[in-house]
Amino acid sequence: MTAAGRAVVVEFRDSAAVLGPLRMLLASADAGSLEILDLEFVRSIQGVPSTALASGVDSRLAACDALNTGLLSQADLDSIAAALTRGAMAAVVVYRGAPVSADIWTPGVVRVLVEGPVAAVDLAAAPGEGIDLLRDAQPPAG
Repeated sequence: MTAAGRAVVVEFRDSAAVLGPLRMLLASADAGSLEILDLEFVRSIQGVPSTALASGVDSRLAACDALNTGLLSQADLDSIAAALTRGAMAAVVVYRGAPVSADIWTPGVVRVLVEGPVAAVDLAAAPGEGIDLLRDAQPPAG
């Protein structure tokens, strides 16, 4: 049986704002305290969602390209793109492990759009159908 996962979606304008936190997540994955299942970057181009490889966002994130496994459904991409502030993009991290503290993201520079669980059944179906990220994950309180 596939274990449930978690997801966090953060909005940012400058890739430097997510570089440190993403490196922390990679270090946690290397240490075995979490498993990154997917890392995708989403932007809205005239209302149409578009994804980008990490290296296309910032060359310093090139090591993250292999983490883009395409777990997000078209509905997820549409919803994330619709939630973005004009000119911003989102990093979407789907992982297994303890919840990632919102404190790793710089307040006022990075905005957490969604954080929460991803059902195990969605992760099992994901290679063919994508996950239904926004069904279970919630906008942060406050």
